Amino acid sequence: MPPLERARRRAAALGAAVLVLVAVAPRTAPAGCGEHMLCPGDRIDRDALATKGDWTFEGEALSSLVHPHIARAVNEHGVVLTLAAATPHPVDPRLTAATRAHAENVTLDRETRLLNGWVAGVPFPAIDPADPDAALKIIWNTAQGQPQGDQIELPRYAFVLTDFDRGVERTQIWLMRQFFMNGRITGGPPTLGDGTIRYKQLLIAQEPQDIKGLGTFIIRYDTGKVDDRWAYVRDVRRIRRLPGASWMDAIGSTDVQGDDINLFAAHPTWYSDYRILERRKALVIANSDVAVIDGTDDPVARFRTVDLSTAPYWRPVNKWEIRDIYVVEATAPADHVYGSKILAIDAKNWSFYFGDYADKAGGLWKFAIQGLFARPLADGSGAYAIWPSNAVIVDVRRRHATHIAFFSDEIWGGPMDEDQVSLAVLEASGR
Repeated sequence: MPPLERARRRAAALGAAVLVLVAVAPRTAPAGCGEHMLCPGDRIDRDALATKGDWTFEGEALSSLVHPHIARAVNEHGVVLTLAAATPHPVDPRLTAATRAHAENVTLDRETRLLNGWVAGVPFPAIDPADPDAALKIIWNTAQGQPQGDQIELPRYAFVLTDFDRGVERTQIWLMRQFFMNGRITGGPPTLGDGTIRYKQLLIAQEPQDIKGLGTFIIRYDTGKVDDRWAYVRDVRRIRRLPGASWMDAIGSTDVQGDDINLFAAHPTWYSDYRILERRKALVIANSDVAVIDGTDDPVARFRTVDLSTAPYWRPVNKWEIRDIYVVEATAPADHVYGSKILAIDAKNWSFYFGDYADKAGGLWKFAIQGLFARPLADGSGAYAIWPSNAVIVDVRRRHATHIAFFSDEIWGGPMDEDQVSLAVLEASGR
């Protein structure tokens, strides 16, 4: 046999052997994963949720990590969870120092439900589950202790309104500024003014043209007093004072009530009661992808953390990792459209991840899923703010959803004066 033919036959035999080995060899698990183990990058859809509940991810059974509210989104709406390794959020050392300096002096007035002795930092860093006020203390931590710096400027954030069947209906771009008057930790006195104001906030519509200049100016008090709120009304080119209960109203044509921003934006005393339902580990969106891509007006390409290309046109597209959370039920006041909210709250940084909003009869009305992101403060300190990159609020009855997305040009902790967040600025924006 010629040498060339012998070489060809040997190569063919070797190739056949390799094919056999490949056919019979078991699948090699990625590094760090073994049999019945899930790995970063694995996708959890309804089939995986049904068949792999006893598989583990980072040492925890999948069935124990998927909260029932998220499991419902997977099973009923086709949401897919892409697993990611848990990456801790950075800690602002100034917030930690303020907590250590002041937390021991903070008490909760059982009658007024207000704080006594709070200056700055997390009011109640150690939660005792046996404490009858533990749930209210957690809510106070979310109000006063989230890592977000002393001032926030969001030159652009978007509301994307979608219908379950028809897709994207409308996109709105707004500006937000928020200036904290107490609890300040980035230099100077911790309190500005008489200490009764928590923050001042300005919201102004940027586009489309038919809403440009609309906006509100809000003063939030720490005393439990209802907000002072003003709105600029384009039709009459005037500032109008809003009633105190407007914090509960819907925001325009969106699916968002006033206290749904960041999932829960009410003063802690305005909801009538709170209770801890559980503390658990759960899959959440803790380190979101960037929500918006500039350079295109196509919403499908522009808003990358939500699937706007296929029905129901609101599914989050993001990475899910394990966090330690509290699940707290908040009972709404009698005059609120909601009966209650159930909220998932990070047990370390007191930020919100997801929630269910019930009607007065206890039936599901809306649910929300929020993705957080760590953003460096602009003051050169090296500290970070933890804030949403995106959120979706889904009205299951209207079959409608509002996706909230934050652009990458946010400024956290940058230079800002109190005068930049004022009624005068709102009025000037409408001219």
